Amino acid sequence: MKYAAVLMMLGLFLSPLCAQEKPSAEKLKLAAEVIELNGTVQNLKRAIGAHSRRCEALMEKYLDKAEDKKAAEKVKDELRAVIKDGMDPSGLQAETARVYADRFTLDELQAIAAFYRSPVGQKMQLLNPDLTVQINDLLRAHSREVDKKAAEILKRKVPAQVPTEAHFMPVGRIPAPPPAGK
Repeated sequence: MKYAAVLMMLGLFLSPLCAQEKPSAEKLKLAAEVIELNGTVQNLKRAIGAHSRRCEALMEKYLDKAEDKKAAEKVKDELRAVIKDGMDPSGLQAETARVYADRFTLDELQAIAAFYRSPVGQKMQLLNPDLTVQINDLLRAHSREVDKKAAEILKRKVPAQVPTEAHFMPVGRIPAPPPAGK
């Protein structure tokens, strides 16, 4: 009992010291600039747009079949409001800036911003989309090659269960072949 009281007092004493302090307005402003300079804001907006398009497609898939079109439209409007509120670009941008402000010191944020303002940082931003495409193409090519080799191995080991065109490895255990004659 005595130890529990001591631990509780220690917790009460240390908890304010362990709490993360709120970043200064200067730090948050600089973090917001960094995420603008490094393309994070642009990526956020692109991701938000993609998410909204996926949600619209799902709404069409499920709600366009509804018999009561008026009720379906009300549900769509409600869902759109939830999506708009939950995927607010300015709110997500502010939260993202806060993440950067929490993870980097003011000096580090200044150095990052200086880099992205420099000719090399600007070149990096200019080339980033092309680099991403090239790297994704490289990964796709390697994935296709691995898939092809994996399918060949599986066809040799369990031929009855491998489709002629395997595009991904099976998840979990490979099922046992069916009994002969079935």
